[in-house]
Amino acid sequence: MLRLHSLLILAVAACGGSSPPPAEKAAPQTAAHTTDDLVPMCKRIFARKETCADDYLPVLLDHRVELNKPPGIGDEVKAKGRDAVLAIAHTELASDTQPDKVAATCDGAAAQMAKAPTKRVSQLLDQGGKCVAAADCRAFSMCVVEIDRGFIAASSH
Repeated sequence: MLRLHSLLILAVAACGGSSPPPAEKAAPQTAAHTTDDLVPMCKRIFARKETCADDYLPVLLDHRVELNKPPGIGDEVKAKGRDAVLAIAHTELASDTQPDKVAATCDGAAAQMAKAPTKRVSQLLDQGGKCVAAADCRAFSMCVVEIDRGFIAASSH
């Protein structure tokens, strides 16, 4: 199955995000991001995933099939049909976006990221902010699945 819970924030912990701007284009610095900023960002991303599920889940499924993560996901799609697998994903996302699950996932991921360099946390928060700010669900989905992709590729399931 797709198991979407904790995908986002663990993806944020596992992938790089965008590069910082070149020095000559650097704008005046705002307050530095900290791991304290991860929980609210994580919650915003989960909320947007829920709102954009019809666009997000097919893109996520395509990436999972491409990476064969979890192993056999392509065979599952062939056997059950894409619509059936997407229906399962919608059910899982509905469960995974319940406030208590989101809070636990986001809190756990923030605790893991406490060991990461400040620059890494800032990059991940910047990328998450770009995704949340996307004008429509399609753009959000393409953005956030690129964050998810790093986690999916690194995961053992």
